[in-house]
Formats: sequence, structure tokens, C-alpha cells
Amino acid sequence: MAESILSYGIMEPLLVTRLGDRYEITPGGGQVRWLAAKKLAMDIVPIRVVELDDHSKAAVALICNTVRENIAPEEVINSLERLVSEFGVNAADIVTERLPELQEISAEHPEFQDRIKSLLDSCEIEN
Repeated sequence: MAESILSYGIMEPLLVTRLGDRYEITPGGGQVRWLAAKKLAMDIVPIRVVELDDHSKAAVALICNTVRENIAPEEVINSLERLVSEFGVNAADIVTERLPELQEISAEHPEFQDRIKSLLDSCEIEN
């Protein structure tokens, strides 16, 4: 990441929330970019301040967790189940976006089929 920043700069601002008199990077808001910028001893980095309550921060963290690369199938299901338990049917769009991956997990790991079916049923998604 540091090499990329040296070559191209920081292409996307860090997402931060105000926490008292300081700022905190949101989950998925650019922690890796921030660490690379610190390594390069950058004094100034682009940021965008977003307003998130604790509930929204938790949602963002869960969403970011489900889109990580190289995440184990059980972690995908655990994250989506938690998202659905916290946000109910409102999480259906996110689960729908992951449907191809869930179908692949179901085919490759039959032990997860019941959990995936329950997850889809909770979101009223036809498979």
C-alpha cells in the first residue's frame, strides 16, 4: 500500500467520525491506508467526516467483514447471520448481493446448507 501511495497518492479519502475532540477511522474507512501513510511519515491525508451512531458503526463493521477477501465460509455465514439478527429484513439487500457466494458455499460445504437456508428465509429471499 505504501508503494501505491508513493506512486499515485491516496486515491480515496479516509472515512472518519468525530469522537469528542478527535477523529476515529470508521470500520472499513481506510485503516490500511492510514498505516501506510504513517509509515511514509505523511503529515496530511485526505479525510471525509461521516456521522455514524454506534448502531451504524456496528453495521458498517459487519458489512466490511463480509466483503473481505479470503474470508472462511463459516465467517461469511456468521457475519451475515449477525447482520440479519441486528437489522432483520433490512439486511436483505446485503444478503442478496452475497447470494452467488452463499450458493457456492452451500454446494461445496453441505454442512452449512441449513444455516444458509435459514438465513435466506429470514430475509425472505427465494433461492
